[in-house]
Amino acid sequence: MRSILGYTLAGVGIIGTALASIKELRGLVSFLPDSLVSTGSFLIVSLALVGVGVVVALSENSGTNKKGEEVPIYDKKGKKIVGYRRLK
Repeated sequence: MRSILGYTLAGVGIIGTALASIKELRGLVSFLPDSLVSTGSFLIVSLALVGVGVVVALSENSGTNKKGEEVPIYDKKGKKIVGYRRLK
């Protein structure tokens, strides 16, 4: 789920970077003030979105088991499970 959010943010940032950089496409952002697009603020925000999106997409999921896999501990005869331990 986090990777989808990251890729979406990066995609929006790439589209924004293209809109701010290519003069022929600047007409598509006519809803923004011209001074915002021409000064480079829109480009900086778009590049920041790309960076944040990449970091979010590549970060490890916090929901995974970071403690390791559990394996059973058997008694001396090897028949009965007496507990579990975690592998690193």
